[in-house]
Amino acid sequence: MIMGRPRIAVIIPAYNAAAHVEGTVKSVLGQSSLADEIVVVDDGSTDSTADVVARFSPVATLVRQKNAGQGCARQRGVAATTAELLLFLDADDLLYPAALEKLSAALGRDARAALAYCLAELRPAAGNLPPRVDTLAQPAGGDCWSALMRGNFIRTPGCALIRRAALDEAGGWDADIKLRGNEDWELWLRLAEKGPFVLVPEPLIKYRMDGAGFSRDRRKMYRSMFRMLDKQRLRWKHSRSRLRAVGEGEWRFCKNVLCEIRSQARSACSKGQMLPAAGHVVEAFCIGTRPIMSHVLHFGPRRLVHGLRVICGRQENSPTA
Repeated sequence: MIMGRPRIAVIIPAYNAAAHVEGTVKSVLGQSSLADEIVVVDDGSTDSTADVVARFSPVATLVRQKNAGQGCARQRGVAATTAELLLFLDADDLLYPAALEKLSAALGRDARAALAYCLAELRPAAGNLPPRVDTLAQPAGGDCWSALMRGNFIRTPGCALIRRAALDEAGGWDADIKLRGNEDWELWLRLAEKGPFVLVPEPLIKYRMDGAGFSRDRRKMYRSMFRMLDKQRLRWKHSRSRLRAVGEGEWRFCKNVLCEIRSQARSACSKGQMLPAAGHVVEAFCIGTRPIMSHVLHFGPRRLVHGLRVICGRQENSPTA
């Protein structure tokens, strides 16, 4: 432990990550302010992930479990550490050498903060495209719950250094497999209830953009997103203002999705692929009707008219209560 600084643990969930996890662990070992604990949770890998991680023993601790998803793996890593500050690093991402130093310093400047987070350098997994700095819109920090309902501005869990006390109070990572792909977003929303966020406005992590990853499965991502929204709606069922914010987030999400589906349907039609085009139309109907029905349920028919106007792109702001 560095004198005057809380203990830091880096937790790395890994599933079939033998090709990348060595570089990830080395990026943690190369920090200007060293982590006190490094825990790699092998989430039921069928490749040589465990063998690769074992080479770093005893500096890095290997925990093995049956495949249960990243949320469960990250929480298993929490149980294996005692540190006050936690960073959850995906097994194919790399930390800049000063990442832990700068994030812990930012967190130390605000004792109320639940987490400190940074920008990311995006690295295409294939092709000749150069790396680029993340362009997600960033709030100035502070109370971020409303901003998070408009979109997840923390690119990857490895961007965030979290206070263990806030994580415990929020209930830890949700192991719900139906949240897969949005476990981090769901956690940020709960952590935002526990304290402000602190932004370090520079990239401190290299995020590998893998076109074969879960985020490329559009329908699964939609279902995961709706699952997260359902959890928020249940969480705030007695708060009309928070329910309205959840609903506005759902309208915005559906509007973006419907624009994407419309583009795909037009492309299919232009190629004479009428069956796929019809499939896109059905998909658009299912997605478009979901927020309409939930808004009518909670706020009455007036919200139906507003929701249709938002989806059609004719209105951006919610009507007054």
